[in-house]
Amino acid sequence: MMRTILKCFKVLALFVLLTSAIAFVAYFMYAFYRYETNLFGIRFVNPIYSFVSGIPVWLYLVLFFSFFSLVNASIFTSLSLFYDHQRSRSAKQKAKYLSYFTYLLSNYFVADIYKDEVNRANFFKRIKPFVKYEIQLKAFLESYLRLQELMADNLSPEFKQLIDALNIQNKIESFLYHKDFDNKILSMKVLSYLRITTSIDQILLLAENKNFVIRTEAYAALIRLMENDDFLVGFIGEKHSLSFIDINMVVNAVLKNRKMNIDYRALLASDSPRKVMIGLLLAKYRYEKSSKNTILIINHIGNQDVVLNKLAWDALLSTVPQDETMQIIIELFDQQPDEVKLLILEHAHNILDQRFYSFLVEIVEYQSVLVMIEAMKIIFENDFNLLSTFESSQNVEIKMAYNETACMYINQ
Repeated sequence: MMRTILKCFKVLALFVLLTSAIAFVAYFMYAFYRYETNLFGIRFVNPIYSFVSGIPVWLYLVLFFSFFSLVNASIFTSLSLFYDHQRSRSAKQKAKYLSYFTYLLSNYFVADIYKDEVNRANFFKRIKPFVKYEIQLKAFLESYLRLQELMADNLSPEFKQLIDALNIQNKIESFLYHKDFDNKILSMKVLSYLRITTSIDQILLLAENKNFVIRTEAYAALIRLMENDDFLVGFIGEKHSLSFIDINMVVNAVLKNRKMNIDYRALLASDSPRKVMIGLLLAKYRYEKSSKNTILIINHIGNQDVVLNKLAWDALLSTVPQDETMQIIIELFDQQPDEVKLLILEHAHNILDQRFYSFLVEIVEYQSVLVMIEAMKIIFENDFNLLSTFESSQNVEIKMAYNETACMYINQ
């Protein structure tokens, strides 16, 4: 409701502003073509009336708008130069503050001298005057994030102590409501690394933002703030369909955050195909061997969505022992599209079973050339005599695939 009211207010304000601008221009166009005019009781005598009085109306309009355009162009150019100068100046200041804070914080995090409480307190007093303004605070926070991403150690406890001493947590949280996206993202990253949960409701709102950059950064922040894995299943994709960028962001955030006990089973059981994709990607890194987990992955094999089908096969072949997957491959291989068949065969090079090689010999007869070549590569690596049976084949494509496979290995 409040958002709707604010939106209507903005539209009304814009309408009033445009109407006022048009009225302003129309008044001056009228005033400069008359000897004198009155506005709010103030008498205005036109100093250029003698010049314009003899000019036809159409020519006056052309001259007026030409002059008006020239003035606007001059103002626009002046403002552009001014803001370019301001941006350049701000960039130089930010670079200077980044260098300064990076030096100070790197020493603060690693130097033994700051383990002493007195020295630490003196450091806090030294740095406090330099985080008063927005540009300083942003450089301060960005310096911490750079160091945290470069260093393997968790720096958040020391930095949280510094934040508390400087009393700037409220300022950091206020960035979540800032109009600039950069400030929102910076705030979410810092708060999530420090595991500050006081603004989690606002981050949840940002996770519903239409802008995918804001949304995915909010996902990453919420994952870092998770207290339990069920939370991951609950919040992702409820308001917006996850894009592939969203999916990669979520998975990378989980892996980078070392969430070892993610409940990927709940994701695999979801009705949302995109959540299932996340579950399949996470299963590769978090798989726990059990028949139930294997069945959850197998349920998505053969899905009409080719991407989901490939992810299901990739998860299965990457996690389940190959002797257990061989029968599944034999039963379902013919039903798969060629790109999935190639994926399956790329994972199957280490299967050591004569029955599987015989299966490959059988299917070669009716596969595409690319699938034939991949199957022959597996046969060649494990049983060259079996491959030689194709040498005398009368099938042109089989002969082509055989020659390609033989040349590939001879030239290695």
